Amino acid sequence: MSLKQAPQRNELLVQARYEHGLTQEALAERLGVDVRTVSSWERGLRTPSPHYRHKLCKLLEKTSVELGFSLMPPPETEQQAAACLWSKQGEKNRAKLLQRVWRWWIADGLECRLHRELILLDLEERSHVLHNPWCHVAQELQRAPQVLPSGTTILEAYEMADEALLILGEPGAGKTTLLLTLARTLLERAGQDASLPLPVVLHLAEWSRKRLSFEAWVCEELHEKYRIPCNIVREWVETEQLIFLLDGLDEVALAHRGACIEMLNRYRDAHGLVPLVVCCRTDEYYAEACLLHLRKAVVLQPLTQQHIDQYLEQAGEIFSVLREELHQNPSLRQMAATPLFFTLLCQIYEGQSNAASCDRGALQREHLFQAYVTCVLQRRGPVRHFSPQKTIQWLHWLARQLLAHQQTAFYLERLQPDFLETERARRLHYRLTVCVVYSCIGIVLGALLALLRGGSGNGKSGVGAGLLGWLGGGPGNQVLEWMAPGLGNGLTGGGTVGFLFAIVSLLILLLVDPASSARHQRKRDLSPVWTALKEGVCIGVKASIVVGIGGMIIFSAFGGISLGLSYGLGFGLFDGLLIGIYNAWIAGRYGSEKQKAKGKERLACWLDHAWLGLSMGVATGGSFTLVELVLLGWGEALAYGTIVGISFGAFFGIGRGGEVIRELGTRIYPAEQVAWSWKAVRQHWLTDGRRAGIVCLSVMLPVSLVLGAASTLFHPHDGFYGLAYGAVFGPIVGMIAGIACLLTGILNSGWSSDVLDERYLSRPNEGIRRSASHACFAACVFGPLGGLASGSVCALAFGLLGQVSRWPVLGVGFGIIFTVVFALIFGMVRGGNACIEHYLLRLQLWWEGAMPWRYTRFLDEAAERIVLCKRGGGYLFLHRLLLEYFASGQQREAKPPEDKHGPDQSKQHPGTSLRERMGSYIPASPTDQQQAGSKEKHDRAEEKRIGREAASKSDQMKANFPDAGDGCS
Repeated sequence: MSLKQAPQRNELLVQARYEHGLTQEALAERLGVDVRTVSSWERGLRTPSPHYRHKLCKLLEKTSVELGFSLMPPPETEQQAAACLWSKQGEKNRAKLLQRVWRWWIADGLECRLHRELILLDLEERSHVLHNPWCHVAQELQRAPQVLPSGTTILEAYEMADEALLILGEPGAGKTTLLLTLARTLLERAGQDASLPLPVVLHLAEWSRKRLSFEAWVCEELHEKYRIPCNIVREWVETEQLIFLLDGLDEVALAHRGACIEMLNRYRDAHGLVPLVVCCRTDEYYAEACLLHLRKAVVLQPLTQQHIDQYLEQAGEIFSVLREELHQNPSLRQMAATPLFFTLLCQIYEGQSNAASCDRGALQREHLFQAYVTCVLQRRGPVRHFSPQKTIQWLHWLARQLLAHQQTAFYLERLQPDFLETERARRLHYRLTVCVVYSCIGIVLGALLALLRGGSGNGKSGVGAGLLGWLGGGPGNQVLEWMAPGLGNGLTGGGTVGFLFAIVSLLILLLVDPASSARHQRKRDLSPVWTALKEGVCIGVKASIVVGIGGMIIFSAFGGISLGLSYGLGFGLFDGLLIGIYNAWIAGRYGSEKQKAKGKERLACWLDHAWLGLSMGVATGGSFTLVELVLLGWGEALAYGTIVGISFGAFFGIGRGGEVIRELGTRIYPAEQVAWSWKAVRQHWLTDGRRAGIVCLSVMLPVSLVLGAASTLFHPHDGFYGLAYGAVFGPIVGMIAGIACLLTGILNSGWSSDVLDERYLSRPNEGIRRSASHACFAACVFGPLGGLASGSVCALAFGLLGQVSRWPVLGVGFGIIFTVVFALIFGMVRGGNACIEHYLLRLQLWWEGAMPWRYTRFLDEAAERIVLCKRGGGYLFLHRLLLEYFASGQQREAKPPEDKHGPDQSKQHPGTSLRERMGSYIPASPTDQQQAGSKEKHDRAEEKRIGREAASKSDQMKANFPDAGDGCS
């Protein structure tokens, strides 16, 4: 049995303090801690946290060892050692959470709000607006609201409320600032004393997205916002080690606000000793029928004239003009009673020597915001890159979007197509994105096809004029040996190799489908086999007719009618077969197109296909022609370039080639953070391998049969030739398809990508840059892997099955080509598409006048002029009232519909609001009292003014856009 060891006095720390001539009080003052904390350190009762240990080392000019902090007695038992290790890890976790809460809410939040010293507001207690559990047991008189003694801090109110407080106030009264002030004090306390609970600030508006229980919501928020592991958060919640500071109850959707209060009450009833503070606007809380189960409620009072005069006198002469205006202008003095408006007035009048040109009869807060914005845009900032008119116009658009998407902060990488305000604009963005992305792929595929095919002209011919000739394949089609005649009817050796490349490339594009990743897992619409085959046959016949007619016209112009008929028939047949097989596969995998679109939507889909086919044909045919011109001169470049363009245009226009990359143009998914798990790869290895084998066989057999039959048709004198051709090319196509399927399965199993939490975005548009770097990484890793495997398969197939002596040249050539193909497609679907979509969306918004092209510079300039506030990589308006002011310039916020399926509150409060039930015990705010007499008159005037402005804007729109319909918003 061992006795508990008494704490040892830290003589080294005491001696270091004496050497610098400091008392405990002086040392505590320099560190910003209580003198009792320093005393406990010296007596060995406690050890300072890493933060204060670093400050002590710097202040006393000694190392941690010289101050006696690393001299810890060894644990007596293994259990004590484990407990000590667990305690150290717990302190580390506490420190991380405290640091992250401080950085986000205090350093980037409170200190950004407070440009000057904070004015201590008066608080009025209104505890009767809360649920009273004693109302049915003990009779007591309802006490009227009473103002707390002047100078009462929010910390004192929090302690008087037994750590269960409701903060109410008018818009702009300083509720959030007061809550963050309390958070700063509680964070400092928790940093000094490890036994105190951890304060966390959460925004209740986030709860309405999923409407979880309080415990589940807190775990999810702390994990997503602060990156704390779920098991640690769950332990903190279960052991009641957290202080919950909840802001924005009024920002919860009206349909769910009552349910949110019920959720808080359920947690409060189960955990009555957990500290809880809630912030809400006064009117929004009074309108609810449900009461919070808290101890006390305080209402922030307006600034008194004494507060304002005292503040202006301490500031000196810089506010002399403001002091004069406040004494002469009663309406301005009335608005200055709101802390936000007083702050805006200080910004407007700071340093002015002449009376501001302010309308003294203006009672509307919009006039004050207008004056503030005008003032800061004209005065602040040495360099102005954007005019005030354009700045206000772009801020109007930004505010509307933030309100429409229920966001408080704007992050440039979070731009989505639904930021476009009309359906016509969103349809245009979809077509533009799809055409540009596939055109980029088509340009590369067309160039690679020309390099592999070679051609004839300028004394050169066959695949020897291209890449295979550069690698030592010899002139002409010697490298192919007995396979040099090709499939026939225009598809000679080089044409056949190119046709093989086109088949494999489109298969890779189809198989490397991000829709099969974990983020897009969903029940697929599998069509019956007969329906899929019927759709594939119909599309294949249409494509065959279009390509055949195009080939006849083109080759008739170059070589006569007979050549045109022969080549047109060959190209039409092979392309029709290829496009038909592909579309049958797509129809079986994603469902029949006729089942998905009807009426006008079906017409819009046909137009989308037409634009995609045209752009893909021009891109692929154009790049093919340019490379052929460089290699061979004019010769056959123009003819074969045109037929290549028609073939790819038919595949993406007539067929459904545009569906191989899912969700393109409808939603942007940047790969901002990426993780790799070998464990997940091992778990799905057998499944991925089985799927790759099935794909290999399902592709190999049809391709072997189709190519063998077609080759036999055009070489009737040698029936064995067609079978041998199919026996070589079928395994090549099937095995490369299996490789693509296997690599895709491995990537989807081990690779997990997601958007990064906004708190970790330190620079504007950092998410898109991260997505681009991750796309390059995926291309550099999986491109060479796919190319090496594909080259090996081609070498084995040509060497073993085809008995071609120059199989190494063919293997290296195909390996290089397919390395580029795999790198391109994997890079595009793993982050590259998101980058292209993002900049196309910004280009369209710039074209429509919604934002400048250099948007980051504009946002930084607005932040320099204190219209916006920069937080990490995001931007938010200085206050929600300022956000609502900008949004109301062109669009008014509509109230959300009531939720008929919400919680039943009729048992406690049958259909009555708090204001109706409490009556005279809820006095109107000073602003309501002063404007009650003129409210109806003002409302009527405001309605007339809005009507005149709407009519004027409508006339102006009709004059500027005579072709615009009534559907524009």
